[in-house]
Amino acid sequence: MIPSLFSIPLIFFSGVDSDSQVLYDWNNVMLEAVREESIGPNLAVRNFAILYGSTFDSLNAVEKKYNAYHFKESFPAAEPSPDAIAAGSCYTIATSLHPSRKGSFDKLVKPYLSNSASSRTRRSFSFGAKVARSFLELRKNDGSSTSVTDVPTTKTGKWQRTPPRDRPPVQPHWRNVNPFCLDSTNPFLAPPPPQLDSKEYLDALIKVKLLGSKQSKVRTREQKNIAKFWSDFSYSSTPPGHWNEIATFVARTKKLNLLETARLLALLNFTMADAGIAAFETKYRYRYWRPIQAIRQADEIKETSRLRDPSWDSLLESPSHPEYVSGHSCYSGSAARLLALFFKTDDISFIAFSDARPEEKRTFHSFEKCAEEIGMSRIYGGIHYEFSNRAGLEMGRKIADHTFTHFLNQTL
Repeated sequence: MIPSLFSIPLIFFSGVDSDSQVLYDWNNVMLEAVREESIGPNLAVRNFAILYGSTFDSLNAVEKKYNAYHFKESFPAAEPSPDAIAAGSCYTIATSLHPSRKGSFDKLVKPYLSNSASSRTRRSFSFGAKVARSFLELRKNDGSSTSVTDVPTTKTGKWQRTPPRDRPPVQPHWRNVNPFCLDSTNPFLAPPPPQLDSKEYLDALIKVKLLGSKQSKVRTREQKNIAKFWSDFSYSSTPPGHWNEIATFVARTKKLNLLETARLLALLNFTMADAGIAAFETKYRYRYWRPIQAIRQADEIKETSRLRDPSWDSLLESPSHPEYVSGHSCYSGSAARLLALFFKTDDISFIAFSDARPEEKRTFHSFEKCAEEIGMSRIYGGIHYEFSNRAGLEMGRKIADHTFTHFLNQTL
C-alpha cells in the first residue's frame, strides 16, 4: 500500500503554524471594501463567511486536523506554503466579490506570483484558489442576489416607511438566503413580540422614548457616545465587520497560528451570517413598527395614547426594515458566544475601535459585556425596544452554540 500523505512526519507541515499576518492583511482590505462600497451587514458577513470558510478548508487540507466544512480533498503534495495557500484562497474570493478592486488585491499576492516565486509557492497558491472556486460555486445560487417585492402595511403596530427618508424596505429577500450552518432558522427564531396593549410593550416604549430621543434630557453623555460608537451604518465596517476587528485583535494577542485564526474567523462569520438570516426572517415575519412610528402614532392604542408625540425623533436614524428583532443584537449575541466558546472563556480583555468615533476606543474584559453594551446602544439611539435587544442577543447565542457544536470540530 502506498503510504498516505499524512503519514509523513509533521515537520514537513510545520509551516501551518506560521504567522497569521496574511489573514490580518486580507481582513483589512476586505473591511476597506465594505466601507468604501457601503455594503450592508448581511451581504458583508455572507462574503466574509465565504472568504474564511474557503481559507479554513484550504489550510485544513494539509493536516486534516479538523472536519472540513465543504472541500474535503487533501493537499496534493508535501511541503506546502501555508501563507501561499491562504493568499490563493483569499485573492480568488476577493477578486470575485469585488472585481473593481482587483488592482489593490494584486499588490497583496505579488510575492506569490512573481518570477522569483518557488514552485512550492505557486503550487500552494493554486490549491488555495481551487478551494475558493469550489466555495464560490457552492454559494452561487444561495439567494443573496435575488429580489422580491414587498409592500408595507399601514396597520397599527406594523412597520411602515420611516422618516426622515421614508425609504423602501431593505432586503426583504434575505430571510430566504441559504444558511451556512443551519438546516432551518425556525428552531432559533425569537417568540412573537409583545402585544401592543401589554405592560412589557408600554414599559419598553417609555424607556426608548426617554433614552432614545434626539433631544433626550435623561440620556447621559456616555450613553450617547455608546450609541454613536456602535452605530455602524453606511460607509462603516458594519456590525459583523466590527466583530471581525475584535476577533483579529484577540487572535493577535493570543498569538493564534494561521490555521487556528482561519478556523476562528470561519466559525465567527458562519454564525453571524446565519444570525443575520434568522434576524431578517423574524423581522419580516412580525413586521413590528419602529419606536419613531410607535411614539408619533401612540394615540392609535389606548394604553399608550398619553405617550404620543408627533414631533419625536430618534438620536440615530431608523434603518429601513422592520424593528423586531434587533439585528445588531443578533449579530453581537452570536459573535460574543462564539468567541467565548472558541477561547473556552469569556474572561478576555480587548480594545474596540469605531469608524463613527475614530478618536475613541473602548476597553472590555468580556465578550458578553461588549455584546450587552452594543444591544443597549440601539435603545440609546432610539431605534429599538429593550425586548427586541434581549430577543436578538438570545437568538444569536443559540445559533452560536449550534455552529460551534456541529462545525469545524477536531477530527478523532
